Amino acid sequence: MTKKTKKVKLQQISKKKKSKANSTTTKLERQLFQQQFQRVIGIDEVGRGCWAGPVYVGAYVYTKAQRPIKYVTDSKLLAAKIRENLSKKLIKSEHKVMVGEVAQINKIGIGRTIEDLIARIIEFYYDESTYFLIDGHFARKFGRNTRQVIKGDRWHYSIAAASIIAKVARDSFMVQISKQYPGYKLGINKGYATKTHRSAIQTIGISEIHRTSFTPLKLMLEQYSLKIP
Repeated sequence: MTKKTKKVKLQQISKKKKSKANSTTTKLERQLFQQQFQRVIGIDEVGRGCWAGPVYVGAYVYTKAQRPIKYVTDSKLLAAKIRENLSKKLIKSEHKVMVGEVAQINKIGIGRTIEDLIARIIEFYYDESTYFLIDGHFARKFGRNTRQVIKGDRWHYSIAAASIIAKVARDSFMVQISKQYPGYKLGINKGYATKTHRSAIQTIGISEIHRTSFTPLKLMLEQYSLKIP
């Protein structure tokens, strides 16, 4: 085997592994249906690490009667246009998106804000025939018929669907709100700490849309002697 042939073969294997790792299935959901659960609700958050803007938590209701939509996976792995097209299909099924505002994040922290939103979703949908699959790992226990799955949006269809719906909803909001806060390019960076966003903060300071409870942002404020509005 030549070096060139070996290199091509390794690239093909790598692509296969990546594709397999990035695909979701309904295997776990179907196992839960066999345990007499009538619906599985995937839950995922979007915008945890942003410096600006609210955090969104999506919930997608998956039932036996539904046919999985192709190409549904972790929203972060999808191009914006593909995400938007998938979201249009997914929102035809029952779903819910809840929002944690910046004021709440600054008051109680991002972790507790997300946990509170998840708890509210579970309270809204809870009955003995419903099971909840939650992306991530949290200190809070959410009760019976719930399971926390690290990187669940890369493996389980219902969680990935929730991530897509929440991501598209939040991105759309950030594009709209960018008009109220010109200079930060929130419609492009969606509130994440990109170089352009950080540079804008140094130049024009921060606004009420920024998460002043975040340690990196606090340190930046101190470094450049910026005031909190």
